[in-house]
Amino acid sequence: MEFEKAHRQFINSHILRRKGERRARLERGHGHGETFSEKCLVAPV
Repeated sequence: MEFEKAHRQFINSHILRRKGERRARLERGHGHGETFSEKCLVAPV
């Protein structure tokens, strides 16, 4: 659960700084592959 909270905070901070399509992409959300990649980088298995 800790990863999910940290990931949401990370995405929210980036949404505030982005405009246009980049912001829309973050607001639509990451797919499984993107989230899994980030999880492996932040908290390796």
